[in-house]
Amino acid sequence: MKNLNYLKVLTLFFILSSCNKDENLTSNFSEELIIGNWEIAEFNVSDSSQEYTYNDFYNSSFNTYVNPIGLTFDKYESYGKNYVTGSWNFNGNALKLTPNENLSLSAQNYEIIELSENTLSLKIILNKNQYPCSWYFTDFEDNDLIYITEKYIRK
Repeated sequence: MKNLNYLKVLTLFFILSSCNKDENLTSNFSEELIIGNWEIAEFNVSDSSQEYTYNDFYNSSFNTYVNPIGLTFDKYESYGKNYVTGSWNFNGNALKLTPNENLSLSAQNYEIIELSENTLSLKIILNKNQYPCSWYFTDFEDNDLIYITEKYIRK
């Protein structure tokens, strides 16, 4: 009987331990690491059937003649992403970029995939027409649900 009670307590301990692990799956990145200047290194766009990787921003693979995407965060929670400016909010592994009101753009809610001293990887899921500069993605229709992963390196 003593062994059975011991087994019940041990089983309960393992059940509770596994529940705690599920709650801690969300990474909490250091807010200080995001502050600074970043430059795009790789840009992936996909839907349920196709994926395109853009990683050579100085030729036709990105279909543009402008400079690569730059992203800047300051300690006052202001950001700049090429021509878009606004405020940023950081919580765990969620990053919200809210453009200034005069730009008439929607806020973008990113998931932070990786954040280190030299690398920042962000992921966002949205319809193509909700992404600024979506005209670059000629292989997708405006209402297609797309997955975008942006990998930056620190300047």
